[in-house]
Amino acid sequence: MTKTKIISFCVIIFIMLFLVNRNELTVLAQGKKVVNEKEMETALDSFFEKEMKKNNIPGAAVVVVKDGKEFIKKSYGFADVDTKLDFDKDITTFRIASITKVFTSTALMKLVEEGKVRLDSDIRSYLPELKIKNPYDKPITVENLLTHTSGIDSSSLKELSYKKQDMPCGYLLNEMNQKHLTVISEPGSHIEYCSYGVVLQGCIIEAVSGMSCKDYIAKNLLEPIKMKDTIMSMEDEKLSTGYNCINNKLKRSTLEGCFKLYPEGGLISSLTDMGHFIQTYLNDGNYGGQQILDKGTVENILRTHAEYDEILPGMCYGFSEYQEQGVRLVGHGGYAPDGFLSQLDLYPDENIGTFIVVNQGSNNNITEEFRTFFVSYLNMKSSKQKINEAKGETDSYQVAGTYRLSDYSKTTLCKGDAFGGVGEVNIKKLKSGKILISGRDEFTGKACKFIAKKQEPLKYKIKDSDKYVVFHTQGSKVINMAMSDSSWHGYYEKLSWYETSGVQMPAFLAGLLMYSFCILVFVLRVSKCFVFKCLGKERKITEKWNKIRYILITLISFMYAGFYIYSMFRWGTRLRYSIPLDVKLNLMMPIIGTVGVIIFGICVIYEWVKRKGRIKIRLFDLTFLMISIIFIFLFNYWNLLGFRY
Repeated sequence: MTKTKIISFCVIIFIMLFLVNRNELTVLAQGKKVVNEKEMETALDSFFEKEMKKNNIPGAAVVVVKDGKEFIKKSYGFADVDTKLDFDKDITTFRIASITKVFTSTALMKLVEEGKVRLDSDIRSYLPELKIKNPYDKPITVENLLTHTSGIDSSSLKELSYKKQDMPCGYLLNEMNQKHLTVISEPGSHIEYCSYGVVLQGCIIEAVSGMSCKDYIAKNLLEPIKMKDTIMSMEDEKLSTGYNCINNKLKRSTLEGCFKLYPEGGLISSLTDMGHFIQTYLNDGNYGGQQILDKGTVENILRTHAEYDEILPGMCYGFSEYQEQGVRLVGHGGYAPDGFLSQLDLYPDENIGTFIVVNQGSNNNITEEFRTFFVSYLNMKSSKQKINEAKGETDSYQVAGTYRLSDYSKTTLCKGDAFGGVGEVNIKKLKSGKILISGRDEFTGKACKFIAKKQEPLKYKIKDSDKYVVFHTQGSKVINMAMSDSSWHGYYEKLSWYETSGVQMPAFLAGLLMYSFCILVFVLRVSKCFVFKCLGKERKITEKWNKIRYILITLISFMYAGFYIYSMFRWGTRLRYSIPLDVKLNLMMPIIGTVGVIIFGICVIYEWVKRKGRIKIRLFDLTFLMISIIFIFLFNYWNLLGFRY
């Protein structure tokens, strides 16, 4: 064969290989699946058709990025059900909610890269005017904010405003100082997801750059990577309608005003723009030939920097770490209360990234289902190091008990969100060293049960999965535990017997039943008096002592029962905007009731000492007093005594 023919043959072979692989997702690793674009589209179509139907989701979209390039971009269903407006992959925008946090952290890391911010610096060195109560010797560092290990208590009070307003530089720090921030665990000791920590990142960006956080992110991230449809706003003309599913029926959901704490969740974006963001990270900080971040900075951001245990997912800088079938990935989820649910995932070892969004975010976990589907479909290789299995051994520690996820406010009104067992998990010890874990999914509310087998001391593997449960001790006692599905978000604290819903709920219901009975008796007696008066009949005047105790019982009953009934129907999402006057007045009711209980307690002591009244009346009064004292404990424990606010 002549030299010319050899060259021609090689050229032909090269062209054929190029054509064959043009639409293929290249081999991820030896023995893994090679998928072309059409095959993956078919698989995605099947997945979304099934999940959208199952979860009553009107619209969805997904983008897959491979080797720094957009590989697949698809949308499904409607952006607006009533008008039958398509969820357009090139036009429709949506809220990315908490995924905004990744943009804020990325912007802060850019300042770190430029040497303007140090990761190990006390945040007060950048924010000397910050008001924060920290009882620990350890200061909060910039790194603590990036890894959600600041220990700052967080809540969802007054995150939004009905009033649209400008947010100049310094605005965020002023808002945070009104939050009366409190550190509830030693900085660096635990991962506890904290939205306020992200807002403080925004405050540092403002203090160092001299720009508002909003403008800094736009100029240094959104514009360079051509995220033209991404804005910090509450509304956009191309914004999809958001829905919630109530009793299997779709209901439009809206937000008003503006985000007061926008660095934690204020971005609206599009599928194309999110693809650009993923490409920037997969291209080592480069987009379209423009280096947004250094390669070393990107690698540092995506590295694990905080963890509960090495066998569990932890926190990177801004990104959460996940494990799916043993595969490590980093990402962040977003949930907006007006119906948007989204998830950004990066697979650094595979050079793949995905973004998924739906416009019905209640009572479904489609983002987790998608991750499971995606990893299984591509046969990604597990990177997890297995731990050894213990043979027939049992822990000497008492791991059994009730645990509550730490992701709830401890010092604000929002602590009450966990009342009734929300976030609780029960662990029961079985034979042969196994444990039974039962509870409810915090997001969907669905009941779930798992059996886990001991692998190492205080480490258990959930049956038929790659998930783990790990316990931490203090002295001879188990104090908390974490699980693979949520260890990046927080841990579960072990509760004392009196803190569990199994004790508190029966006491609460018994009290509510008694108060309702007393209110009913009051209404009947008032009605009876009215009838007698209308008939012109005189009634025997009740003894003065009985009048006093009767007034106190009625007052306490109205204050306590009225507080709970009103709060259940009138608080809700209103507290995201402010604490309205009626809520403040409502918070006065348990205080008035508590004062009434103190006075009634003195009366009960008096009537037992003086043996006033029949024994059954005294027993009733004593029972009423005991239940009311329990209610005072519950009010105090759940931060519902109004004087705190």
